[in-house]
Formats: sequence, C-alpha cells, structure tokens
Amino acid sequence: MATRNQSNPPAELVQELDSVFERGAAWIGAHPQIVLVVLAAILAGAAVVGGLSSKRDRTAKAAEAEIAGVYDAYLAAMGATPGAREVPELANVALGRKTREEFATKLLAAAANHDDSAAAVAGRLQAADLLDQNADLEGAFAARELAAQHGPKGSGATAIALSRYAVALESKGNLEGAAEALEKAGEIDSPGQALALADAARCYALAGDKERALALYARAEKIGVEEVPIHVRQRLIELRGAAAPAAP
Repeated sequence: MATRNQSNPPAELVQELDSVFERGAAWIGAHPQIVLVVLAAILAGAAVVGGLSSKRDRTAKAAEAEIAGVYDAYLAAMGATPGAREVPELANVALGRKTREEFATKLLAAAANHDDSAAAVAGRLQAADLLDQNADLEGAFAARELAAQHGPKGSGATAIALSRYAVALESKGNLEGAAEALEKAGEIDSPGQALALADAARCYALAGDKERALALYARAEKIGVEEVPIHVRQRLIELRGAAAPAAP
C-alpha cells in the first residue's frame, strides 16, 4: 500500500517546496502589475495605521497639555508651586473660593474639549475636588458623573473615575447605583480591580442582593484581596457563611 500521502521523505519534501517556490516566482514574473498593486495596498494600509496611531498620540498630548496648563495656572493663582500636592488657602478666603470656582469651570471646559481621554477624566476629577472644597456638593457630583461617563473605555483612569463616582452615589444613599459603578470599575484590568469588585459586593450586600454580592466577591478573591480592607472581607465572609446550606 502506498504511504506517500502520510509521510514524505526529506528529499521529496525539499523537491516539492522547490517546485512551489519556482511556480510562485514564475507567476510573479508573469503578473508584475498585480503584485505592485498588492504591495501598494499593504504599504498604504500600514501608513493609515501609523497615521492613526500618531494622531491619537498627538491628541492625547494636546489634552494633557491643555488640562495640565489650566491646573498649573490654578496653583499659581493660589500661590503654590507647579506640581504641589498641598495648596495653601489664600488669606482672603472669599478670593480663594472665587479662584477655585473659576478654575473648576476652566477645567471642566478643557475636559469637554477632549472627551474620552484620560486627561479629561483627570481634569473633571480635579474640578470636583475644587468644588468640594467650596462646599458645592452638587457641582462636584456632576463633575464626577461626567468623568465616569466619558472616560476612555477599558482605561485605568476610567476605573478611578467610576470608583470616585460610586463614592458620591453611596453618599447620596444610592447603593445600587454605587454597586453598578463599582462593578463596571471591576471589569477593567487595573491595580484597583479586586478592591472595586469587593466594594461592589459590599454595596450589593447592603442593598439586599446577597447572591450578586457573593459572586463578585468570589471574583475578587481570584484576583487577590490583600488590598481589600479587613472589615469588608470579614463582612463578606460572614455573609458567605450565613448563605451556606446547613450540613445534614
């Protein structure tokens, strides 16, 4: 029985490969225009991809520059050095309040120019912090809501925005909304993923949805819950124990 189709000796395999390459070379020689068209299409495609990538980089840098510029101007107006974490209060309290309000508005406007970027998320969260300091709780809430709704998909910046928005929702007593925002944050691969899932589980448990709470906490455990506060872990472990069926 012939076995050629099952196994080719090395010499025959080399001959077949040589034959394939020879036929290919002959076809290319006979159809040079088609080959040139295909090569041109490949090069054009590569140029488009490279151009889009370059454009995204330029857009991101422009967003960062504009929003960072606004915040640096705020620091200067408050007498702080660029990059300062602690911003001193002005001796004129009313002027300090007016300055924060002015620059919160500017940060929100700059962010609106660069929706769906990490820089826009940062600008809106910075604006929210300034409005919080002015006791403008509704304005701060709205800024955090915008940051959560218009962050780049799958970005760590969006995970942070969703978590900050969840805190604001919980402070309003909206546990289900907070849980949903935290669950979305937990879908994003980020350093705070396990914490977001565990916090979502906590909120669902408080809202009465124990089954969903336990499912989310199980997902958090698979990632690692070392960063989850011990009181949150303990509460969810107790919930799991209470939900377990009694031994016969």
